[in-house]
Amino acid sequence: MWDDAEKSIAKLPGVHSCRITLADGSIDQVVVSALITGRDEEARLQQIKSVVRSITGLLALEYDIKLDYRKVKVLELDGTGEPGSAQPNRIKIIAAYTKFLNPPEVWVELDFADEVTVGRSVLGRDKLESGFSAFKQAFDQLGLGQVTLLFITEASVPLNRYPLLVVKVAYTDPYGETTELLGVVENKDDLLLSTVRASLDALNRRVRC
Repeated sequence: MWDDAEKSIAKLPGVHSCRITLADGSIDQVVVSALITGRDEEARLQQIKSVVRSITGLLALEYDIKLDYRKVKVLELDGTGEPGSAQPNRIKIIAAYTKFLNPPEVWVELDFADEVTVGRSVLGRDKLESGFSAFKQAFDQLGLGQVTLLFITEASVPLNRYPLLVVKVAYTDPYGETTELLGVVENKDDLLLSTVRASLDALNRRVRC
């Protein structure tokens, strides 16, 4: 049933892909990548809310599942065209989530040029470092080089609505050249996702194919 639900959600307008994670036989999280084309923050939020409503409505109508909208995570694709137009030469996030095993684990799934990798890390006391550890494992499998964490922190900025997540990494390319890179994103709601986004904000400036 869950495979069918993923396929149904992936067919919704603007949705590119879908991954459903389970806990105790029920939905723990629905993670979708979707093309968000709003030109300002308000337009983006309205479009994301529309995608979430479409997903919860589909699950209710077709599968008789009443899902809390807070369990739906929307990952924004780059680009402004049809689904699938995100830049092919950039690393993209498929999912970043906690899997409630024993002990709980952080899972990160990345896509680069249609190659998908999965990184896993035990969820420790420092959620930022646990998230980066899973990201590193997924990134290092892509054959684009290796990344090492120098520091990661969350900082509040006066007059800024959201705190900033700052990541500094050392990136060693396939030829052995090492460069220090800095990534910064606003942490709006999902700490794990923001950790991966900040890491990619640094690396996507350097990694190309």
